[in-house]
Amino acid sequence: GKPRLSLGGAANCAATLAALGTNVTIVGATGNDPYGDWIAREVDKFAIGMIVIPATMTITKTRVIADSICLRHDCERGFELSLNQNEIINLIDETLLAQQPNIIVASDYAKGLITRNVIEKLATWGRWNKSTNKPYNLIPLLVDPKVDDWSLYNGATLIKANQHERFAYMKKLDRLEQQDNRHSNYTAITHGSLGIDIEVEPNRWARINGIKVPVVDTVGAGDAAMAGFAAAWACGLSPYESTMFANLCAATSVMMPGTNAIDMGDIEETMIVCDAT
Repeated sequence: GKPRLSLGGAANCAATLAALGTNVTIVGATGNDPYGDWIAREVDKFAIGMIVIPATMTITKTRVIADSICLRHDCERGFELSLNQNEIINLIDETLLAQQPNIIVASDYAKGLITRNVIEKLATWGRWNKSTNKPYNLIPLLVDPKVDDWSLYNGATLIKANQHERFAYMKKLDRLEQQDNRHSNYTAITHGSLGIDIEVEPNRWARINGIKVPVVDTVGAGDAAMAGFAAAWACGLSPYESTMFANLCAATSVMMPGTNAIDMGDIEETMIVCDAT
């Protein structure tokens, strides 16, 4: 097929959130290069506010897909952030003050942007009470993890991981002979076509079964699920209900090639396909 450029990772999640009708601002690292310029133009099409953390280059990920086989090549050698941690946290703080979000999503790709200090800032952000000079009504923080040390994400509302990320985390705990301490209020584990598990209470899990749809490409399904979680959570749905919507968004994503911004029309079509099958 013909090669095409598409948003990936956090930008893909942001694009789906925007397509679902939410107001979105993304804070991310790009380089002063053609790919960074393309991302800026693309997110502008979705009316997404973009706050750029300067980097030495824009990371690109190439996926070659044929007959259900996916070859991956990531170009990230030489990537470095051009701001230090204090500068990044100040930039995030300014963005939160300006936007006053109802939900915060942190997509970690282990490139140095998501740190303990950044997570602490995000997890403790809330509407500010000027009379007491303290935050109130903390804003939910949803995290897509990358590292196997989940203590990095202490204070998160939800950690949404796939089964491989969960296995790496549990394997590290076994190696260090540590207990599985809770680092978030809720944990969701995606299992591909089998669905999503959500820990609604400590040690009490619920399974949202996978939706049977014709699978074209699984690239970007995790981003779509996270967008579903964020959109539903921001609307006041329960963790269980949010998981159901995330599951529907992921099923919609795998019916399309590559990464795509999913809107309610796409989701309605998925529901029609489900009824037909």
